[in-house]
Amino acid sequence: MSVVIASNKPEEWAKFSEAGIDFIPDPMVLRTAELFFNGRQGCMRLGIDSEAVWKSIQLNLDALLAFFDILMTREKIPLIQYWLTFESPDKSLKELLDSMVTPVTVDYMLYADIKGNAMQNLRNIDFKRLPTAMFKDITQELGSYGHEWRPEVDLDIPDTWKRTAEFLLGGFIFSGYAQASQNDHIIQSKRSRLYTELLVPEDEETRWGYQKEKELFAAFAQYCGARGNTTMNEFNFAPNILPILLKQYADKGGSPLHLLEEALLFRENRIGESYRTWFQKLRRAWELGENNTAAKREVLQVQTELEQKLQDKPKNGERIVKAEVEASVTKVLSFKLSKDISFAAINQWIRGWYMKNLPINQHRKFMYRMYLAEADYARLDKALKTLWWNN
Repeated sequence: MSVVIASNKPEEWAKFSEAGIDFIPDPMVLRTAELFFNGRQGCMRLGIDSEAVWKSIQLNLDALLAFFDILMTREKIPLIQYWLTFESPDKSLKELLDSMVTPVTVDYMLYADIKGNAMQNLRNIDFKRLPTAMFKDITQELGSYGHEWRPEVDLDIPDTWKRTAEFLLGGFIFSGYAQASQNDHIIQSKRSRLYTELLVPEDEETRWGYQKEKELFAAFAQYCGARGNTTMNEFNFAPNILPILLKQYADKGGSPLHLLEEALLFRENRIGESYRTWFQKLRRAWELGENNTAAKREVLQVQTELEQKLQDKPKNGERIVKAEVEASVTKVLSFKLSKDISFAAINQWIRGWYMKNLPINQHRKFMYRMYLAEADYARLDKALKTLWWNN
């Protein structure tokens, strides 16, 4: 199935919701995931510098996390003329995700109209505010990703600034798509930081869901080791499945594709469906300007559980966990463990029993597992590089 937006009419933009699409993704978020799943060898076959690609992936780990969040919480992923922006690798997102992906084409005249409005925003920017190094950094990153979409920029600026101007213009155009379709705009954090540097106000309507999600989940950041260590300090605040998958495959000769395959299995199982339904209800409430207090309360309850289990400061590089496990093995035999131990040292059976019997429902249990897995990683990028580099 594909979607064609032929004109700037409400019934045309409504095709997004009719197709099950409720967000507009930044193409750079999608490309980060696509190149990660293809591994180093796949990027080399595409003719792009693998060293440069990994550096860009490393700088965009928040985008990779955002993509795994998309896999777990969204029904469909729109590819808005993505094929005009990037050359397809051996395994394209369309091939990898099949029916979860919906190609979208925007009529050229409509695109030109939205681009014209975006240019008005671009003309108000003072590019002199940006350090020279930033222009070079953006140019290198776009080159390493094989970014071929270069919307014409009608500005009298130095050639060395043009790539950055195009990068900003592309973001404004996709923001226009989000406004017109009344959907969330999931924006690459580098683009967002660039807006901040240039004092460009972000659109409140398309970023409303992001702000609410940020408020709801920000308190968890203090408990999770990956936060703040791998540039994931701005974008993704909800719990993420990627650390759980890494724990399964990082030491077993797995590949990035194994992570994707397992994520898709998680997505379709009973727990994944429960989590996605819960998240959709929460986002729907935000869309209507409401507070889903029941859903928010569940997040706070998970936070309380997490505080109880990760309340001590790390010692010798490990996070100390207070475990209070009490299980009735038979009617006459009971087992009790109550002491400070390293989480990694808890017997696998005990961990399994404890997670199975937590007095919370499926999606809250899943959230809790994701946060505990994040707490185990101080450098998520190192584990990811091992998988990517060897494939």
